[in-house]
Amino acid sequence: MMEALRRKAADLKALEGGKEAEERVQRCAGAQELKEIGALALTLLWPHCEDPFQGIADQTKAMFTNITALQELTRLLSRREAGEKGQMKLSQEEKEGVFTELVTMALAVKPHRKARYRLLIAIVPRVGNQMLLRHEPALIASLLEAMRDQSVGTCCTLLLEAMLLHDAASGNADHTWWSEPVLAALLKADARLRHSLCNYALPTLAKNVPGSMAALVKALQGESG
Repeated sequence: MMEALRRKAADLKALEGGKEAEERVQRCAGAQELKEIGALALTLLWPHCEDPFQGIADQTKAMFTNITALQELTRLLSRREAGEKGQMKLSQEEKEGVFTELVTMALAVKPHRKARYRLLIAIVPRVGNQMLLRHEPALIASLLEAMRDQSVGTCCTLLLEAMLLHDAASGNADHTWWSEPVLAALLKADARLRHSLCNYALPTLAKNVPGSMAALVKALQGESG
């Protein structure tokens, strides 16, 4: 199943163009078959999302990434089967339509479960941050609260980092989606929460957002002054 997903994920690149595009497209299964493969893979993978072993965690992350690629490939193939020609790419609106079901599925999982974050980590590079935040405006606040639980702290950190990296890649200069929840969390009278932020959130912000620590310190001084 893993190898099949890798091959189908590679076929997504073929539909977007490339030297071996036509050959790969000829080897692609039909859209309906890919849809069934993706659904089966997700069904098989889901029970293993909470596995504590790092090797299993790495495999689930890789397979979620391939499943998201398969979702895009399915939509592209359905367009090809409908008679569209040439290089094809999904618009942002189309991508959000493709991933709505997966986003809803992930956000339905409680914040203290690893499955929530492992699936969202794979989705962020496909659709960006804004879709997730529209579906769950309190996503960052709940993520920060979940960091109090060491069993999901690393998963929470990886999702935060994925969102920060997408921000940097897209050139988004509006940091309020993370700065306001982080500031609110730091101001809470909860020593355990502040400790978890120091262990997980703040190092991730310092690593990925230049000037973030200075901005937070200034904001904290403004609140206290």
